[in-house]
Amino acid sequence: MNRPIKPGTERSRSMFFSEEEMTAAVSDLRAMGSAAIKILAESVERGEIKRKSLSQAVKKLELEGFVRVFSEGPFSEEFIIRPTLIGEDAVAEVLGYD
Repeated sequence: MNRPIKPGTERSRSMFFSEEEMTAAVSDLRAMGSAAIKILAESVERGEIKRKSLSQAVKKLELEGFVRVFSEGPFSEEFIIRPTLIGEDAVAEVLGYD
């Protein structure tokens, strides 16, 4: 259901983030480079991805809040990388998805 937007309360395409938040997130993601964008896009497409080690790109994505990184346990050698809502929205903007 589309509700009319009151003047002065414009939102980005995201339901959860303001236009300013999305602009900043998109700018930050673009500044991280193609490796980070590719990893984030893959995690969004699959829902989660697994890696045996964490690249600098993944560490930056986690630091900026675009993904969350989980370990399967104390003895596991794999990491699970899942996108956050802002990560999903930012990569969609960067790649031009609607």
